[in-house]
Amino acid sequence: MGNRLNAWLIVALCMSASANARQPQGLILGRVVDADSGRGVAGALVTLGPPALPAAPIGELLEARPPAPPFSPTPLAGVRRTLTANDGRFLFRDLSKGRFSIYVTSPRHVAGAYGQVRPQGPAQPIELGDGAKLGGVTVKLWRHGSISGMIRDENGEPAVGVSVECSRRVFSGGQRRFASIGVTPATDDRGLYRVAGLPPGDYICGNVLNATTVPIAVASISPSSATGGTGAPSEESRRLTNSGASTLPSGIRIGDLFYSSGIGTLRGPVAPPPDANRRVMTYAPQYYGGVTTTAQASTITMKAGEERTGIDIQLKLVPAVRVSGRLIGPDGPAAWLGLRLVPASGDDMVSEGQAEFAKTTSDASGAFTFLGVPSGDYILKSRLYPRPAPGGSVAAALDEATIWTATPITVGSADIANLTVTMRTGIRASGRVEFAGARTPPTAPELQRIGVRLQMAEGRTSSPIALDGRVLADGSFKTAGYPAGRYIANVLPSTVPAGWFVKSITVNGRDVSVEPLQLVDADISGMVVTFTDRTTTLTGSVSGPNGVDPTAEVVVFPADSMAWKDVGVVARRWRAERVNNAGAFSIAGLPPGDYFVAALAGTLAGDRQDPVLLATVMKSASRVTLTDGGTATVRVAVMR
Repeated sequence: MGNRLNAWLIVALCMSASANARQPQGLILGRVVDADSGRGVAGALVTLGPPALPAAPIGELLEARPPAPPFSPTPLAGVRRTLTANDGRFLFRDLSKGRFSIYVTSPRHVAGAYGQVRPQGPAQPIELGDGAKLGGVTVKLWRHGSISGMIRDENGEPAVGVSVECSRRVFSGGQRRFASIGVTPATDDRGLYRVAGLPPGDYICGNVLNATTVPIAVASISPSSATGGTGAPSEESRRLTNSGASTLPSGIRIGDLFYSSGIGTLRGPVAPPPDANRRVMTYAPQYYGGVTTTAQASTITMKAGEERTGIDIQLKLVPAVRVSGRLIGPDGPAAWLGLRLVPASGDDMVSEGQAEFAKTTSDASGAFTFLGVPSGDYILKSRLYPRPAPGGSVAAALDEATIWTATPITVGSADIANLTVTMRTGIRASGRVEFAGARTPPTAPELQRIGVRLQMAEGRTSSPIALDGRVLADGSFKTAGYPAGRYIANVLPSTVPAGWFVKSITVNGRDVSVEPLQLVDADISGMVVTFTDRTTTLTGSVSGPNGVDPTAEVVVFPADSMAWKDVGVVARRWRAERVNNAGAFSIAGLPPGDYFVAALAGTLAGDRQDPVLLATVMKSASRVTLTDGGTATVRVAVMR
């Protein structure tokens, strides 16, 4: 094997030298291998590109995701791609001096990157000098796993056409939550399902259920204006779209409503028809372990490449009732809006959409009806966020009000009628941007590209999503209206002006880019987004029991433990990176403050955002203070 590698490298050197004898060009020769067997992976797509940016937020909190290659329908500057040969080898030549990352995707493996020593771990960039010839680059990939089983109906017979969703445990907002990662199209004629393409982790699985009730009147709403022939959406259609309403009547007709249990495809189990009093039975959500809530579901722990079978689920029919009422906005009936019922216990899902049990749509008078609702405690939610009209501007849309409601309701054994649900006006934040530094401030067009966003401090996502605020030419800005709650403010990373960094986002002296901002019932004014052209730098080295440990990971997190226990890991104040082959690291862009720095063995199990792990790590971590534009150096030993 070593002779073959040397032969490849000699051939590559000769090719590179003959291609350009005057200006030395670098090359990278490597191999993609299966992490367990060590065999080469054929036909894998290898992408060479710039190093990944520091962990990016989905808003305020770090998004739990593996490194992703810079894919684009059109070639990006500095990005090159190739396929591995039958033995897993690949070659990039004619490379200039620079810093690169290597990403790899394969249909049978979890996406990976050079430097990873565990699935979805941090990657390691490659430093390539002038004319450098780098061989022996190995990228490990871990195989996907799968979960399979049988779905049976209430009579114990195979249930055909039922979808199953598997969700992986992650940390969000300082809490263990679940994020959807795989949904089967439907069970086959034997009631069997298989969710494939799963990375290692802890999972829960259950049948996908989102009952839908749609008024027949919704079908009469044209998606386009009936006058002028412009094709522009009608006002009714815009309200439906901007509130995330269901607009396609399907299922069985009950009076002037269409009802679908949402259990699966049209081939799926059908609940008994309504009785003489129009009462219905419905299929309740069922999770592996014979329970109806995510909090009670049995956890399935998956290793790399593991195929778990026998994860069987049995459906249950339960009595259901009708919940109806009227949705009232600040200016009267709230017509043509989507409404959702979310179980009160559903806050352990990252996405509110995953937790939804039922949805419906209000009609022209604001009246709404949910059919087939089992007993339980729910939150009735509805949100209308403004969106730019065709040809309109974001600024004009931001002038429109957001309206919302999150109303708790308890459903028992009897129908609920004449429920009045009042919507409130969303709460805005407004302020200005400031630039502190020697660099020339951004121009007016550059200012107007800056986006300002608030995200829920609990780390959950919702649908629909609020329109991002935009800075005006005079440096002022305002956000969309948001429902009451705790939020973290941030600037969209892709809109930060070149050469500048977010120093702070303050309200009354508090930095709400790292501390929650409480929205109650009044707009927030005087928010100041301060940019600086100075950045902090944290450098250091890592040593193991036998000297340099090039497989270690450096984790940096706030010294104030409440910052990651109460809110969770805020992306601006957290890093997890691999050291280089010399055991050194350099991290730039952390906000000023006090931090713990720890080095962990790359193979050490555990989510680096887990508050329990961080509480253990902090006992042996080094503490450093970063000042505005300052540099700190630290030496740490590997913890195993």
